[in-house]
Amino acid sequence: MASENDLQQQLEQIRKDVAALAETIASLAAGKAEEVKAQAYKAGNDAAEASVHVLDAARDHVCSVQSDLEQRIREKPLKALGIAAGLGFVLALLSRRA
Repeated sequence: MASENDLQQQLEQIRKDVAALAETIASLAAGKAEEVKAQAYKAGNDAAEASVHVLDAARDHVCSVQSDLEQRIREKPLKALGIAAGLGFVLALLSRRA
């Protein structure tokens, strides 16, 4: 049968092991938190960069459409005026009914 002194030593060893285990778990959790934080930061930067590219592409497209529209208006000003008048008339009719 184990003596009281042996039991005390075993109990003390268990306490040390539990403390070491708790420290290891805390260290792993902190490391994982830093990893997740880094991944989130990278994802945020990637999303911001992608949105800048989309915004630039949209801006380029709008400029292209605008210049194309201006060119068509210069080529056929009466047709453009007729289309604008027709759209104005239709919008006026729709706004009266609403």
